[in-house]
Amino acid sequence: MKYIKAGISKAGKPYKAFWSCPECKTTQNAKQGFSNQFSKSNREGEQIKKVIDYKNGAIKQAQDRKEGGIAISGAKRIAGEIVAAMIHSGELKGSDWFIKYQEIASRIYNFNPLENSEPKSPENDFIFMYAEEIN
Repeated sequence: MKYIKAGISKAGKPYKAFWSCPECKTTQNAKQGFSNQFSKSNREGEQIKKVIDYKNGAIKQAQDRKEGGIAISGAKRIAGEIVAAMIHSGELKGSDWFIKYQEIASRIYNFNPLENSEPKSPENDFIFMYAEEIN
């Protein structure tokens, strides 16, 4: 779209400002704004924007699922190491290991470091004692 200022034609007649489309050879009075023909491209732009927003939302959901999977996997790995250490030290015997594993994995997964507090559990004392024994 090209804006043409108000002026005087070659024939000497005054004309008002208008919009001109060099591709489709149409004009529209400047005060009226764009006609439906010109706003069609605006509607297409809105549809494209909706598609892009939908795609960005789908990408964000996929990234959130991936990050959640990584967090769960990490929590399970750490819980497995803790339970293995508890079994090795004799703190845990029999089939209780799986219940303890699920409990520890859940606590690790739900831990929020921004809360600036340690998860409250009796295992914490054991974990720190075990870490001190290793060092």
